[in-house]
Amino acid sequence: MQADVRVVAATNKDLMQEVEAGRFRLDLYYRLNVIAVQLPPLRERREDIPLLVAHFLRKYSEQNDKDVTGIQQQALQCLQVYDWPGNVRELENVIERAVVLAKGQTIGIPELPDHLKEKEAMLTPNDHFVLPVAATLADIERTAILQALHSNAGNRQATARVLKIGVATLYRKLKAYHLA
Repeated sequence: MQADVRVVAATNKDLMQEVEAGRFRLDLYYRLNVIAVQLPPLRERREDIPLLVAHFLRKYSEQNDKDVTGIQQQALQCLQVYDWPGNVRELENVIERAVVLAKGQTIGIPELPDHLKEKEAMLTPNDHFVLPVAATLADIERTAILQALHSNAGNRQATARVLKIGVATLYRKLKAYHLA
């Protein structure tokens, strides 16, 4: 009997460090480490979120025999400002839950888990916004840009004027925060 086997293994650990610490066998490391693929976390590739949401919407709408075909812009923005410590698996679970809870054809803020609804306050156009205590300067700048964009209906020239920055600077920041 002959078998042709391919092994795909994934980890969030540095296996060479694990080998050096004596927690992983060196021979197994060399057997597995034929082609290494580095995949950045979802928070570093936010531009993938709308594509993943669309995929999971189709998958779970079909699986649950529901006619959920889209997501409201503000709900999508909440998903894009969240840091996704659970990566794509966490996003998938959120979308599955939202599809199950959806009463109409689109997912809105009410279908999102409470920890994501907190992000809605940062997106609501007001004279102010609310940030978590542990917010970094980058979080604050990103939120300000998102709110200004939302307040100006996506008009980037008007947004740049409100933020008192050049349009080119706004485009660079949008790219840096994966909001382009």
